[in-house]
Amino acid sequence: MKTIKFDPDGGKLWVSISTLGLYHISFTFDLLEKDGIPTSTPVILTAPIIAGDNLDGKGEHRFAVVNAFHPAEAIDIYDGRFVNTSFFVRKVQDDAGFTIAVNLLQGDDPASAVDLGGDAIAPEDSTIGDSDGFKVTGIKFLIAKN
Repeated sequence: MKTIKFDPDGGKLWVSISTLGLYHISFTFDLLEKDGIPTSTPVILTAPIIAGDNLDGKGEHRFAVVNAFHPAEAIDIYDGRFVNTSFFVRKVQDDAGFTIAVNLLQGDDPASAVDLGGDAIAPEDSTIGDSDGFKVTGIKFLIAKN
């Protein structure tokens, strides 16, 4: 799992979910609490869990990374939390150029926020497009202070 570093004085955090290609991709995004909580299930800090798909043709969706239960908490508290995304992919037709990317951004305006890094899924490292045409997959990364 990747670790993406952020500046605790650098403004709000955003997640960018990008989809490219001819597959129908539905997604969910949530923010998970730090490890070390004495429960078997991680605490989800996104309420409701954010969901969407690529049917609108936008290709990219940006969402604020916010603890829904304490939206005004200081950004440095996000150190050690996890950005978690899940994808349900339905193959429409063969597409060797399909990709799914999830990036962490920082800045007060989502349109001009700086890309801090992320992760991607592409056909060569995925079984998407197997015989049934469906796949559930995901990208998860740790966010940490610089």
